Amino acid sequence: MLKAYARKLLRLVPVYWAIFFLSWGLYPRSTTGGPFWYVSANLFATCKDDWWARLLMIGNLVPQFVSQAPVMGCFFWGWIIDVDLQLTLVCPLLVYAYLTNRKFGHFVIVLFIFLGTFVNMYIANKYDLKVGWLAPQNWQQFTYLIEKPWNHISSMCIGVLFAHVYSDLLNYRRMSDSDEESKRREYPLIHSACNEKNAWFRILIALSGALLWFICFFGSKEVTAEYAAWPQWKNTFFFGWTKSTFALGGFLIVFAVFFSPNSFFLEVMRRPFFRMTGSLCFLGALITPMCMYQILNTTENGNFVRFIWVVWLGSANIIYIIMISLILYLLI
Repeated sequence: MLKAYARKLLRLVPVYWAIFFLSWGLYPRSTTGGPFWYVSANLFATCKDDWWARLLMIGNLVPQFVSQAPVMGCFFWGWIIDVDLQLTLVCPLLVYAYLTNRKFGHFVIVLFIFLGTFVNMYIANKYDLKVGWLAPQNWQQFTYLIEKPWNHISSMCIGVLFAHVYSDLLNYRRMSDSDEESKRREYPLIHSACNEKNAWFRILIALSGALLWFICFFGSKEVTAEYAAWPQWKNTFFFGWTKSTFALGGFLIVFAVFFSPNSFFLEVMRRPFFRMTGSLCFLGALITPMCMYQILNTTENGNFVRFIWVVWLGSANIIYIIMISLILYLLI
C-alpha cells in the first residue's frame, strides 16, 4: 500500500508543482493585453498567501474558497488532482473490504455510493443551489459541491466497483477454455456477457449507459433557460444523483466494450497511443483555464457570445489544450 502511495505521489506531485510555479510566475505577466487580462491575473490573485496549501495538495480544503470575483483564487482548478490524491487514501479501505469478503465489499461500496449521494443532496438543499447555471445563489457552488473530496465519493465507489468487475474478468480469462463448466459456475454473469451469442445483452448495457449520459447532459435543459423553473426538491435530487449516474453510465459503456470478445474499441484501448492520450488528461486538467483565457485574450470584441463563436472557441480550446498537453508530455 505504501509503495502504491509513493508511486502515485512521484508520478503526480513533481509535475503538479512544476506547472503551478511556472504558471504562477509566467502566466499573469504574459497576458497583460486583451479585454480579459484582469481575469488572467485573478487566476493567481491569492497565491501570495495560499501557495503553501497548493504544495501540500490541500488547496481545495484550506483556505476555504470564497471568491470575491469570478474565477479569482490561487490555481483553484488544481482541485481535480487534489481530490484524486485525497480519495486515493480511501480506496485501499474499499479494496481491503472486497478482498476480505466479496459480498461485504460490495455492500460497503453500495453504502458509500448512497452516502456520497445524500451528502451532495444535503449540501444542495442547505445552500439552496439551483441546477440552472445562471442562478445567483450558485455563486458558491464550486466551494460546496465541486472541489471537495466528499462530493465525489459516489463516483469513486463506482470506479472501484468497475475495478472489481474487471479483476474478475481477468481471472475469468485466465481460466482454461476447456473448463467451460467451472467458468460458468464461478463467474456466471461474466460468462454470459462474454458469450458471442449474447451480443444483444452488451448492446443493451451500452445503450443504458448512453441513456444515463443523455439524461445527465440534457435532463436539465428546462432550467438552463429559466433557473427557477424547478422546485428545490428537483434541484436537490438532480445534484445528488448526477455524479453517480454519470459515472454509472460510463461504467456500463466500458463494460460493454471490455466484455465483447471481438471489439474494435478494445483493440484501440490496448494500443500505447491510447494510453498516452489518457496521460494527457492530467496535464490538460492543469492547463485548461490558462489556455482558455489565453484564447479569450486574443479576441478583439464580444463576438464570442454568439453561438457560432462559442462553437469556434470551444473547438479551438480543445485543440489548443491537446497540443500544449502533448508538448508538456513529450518534454516531461
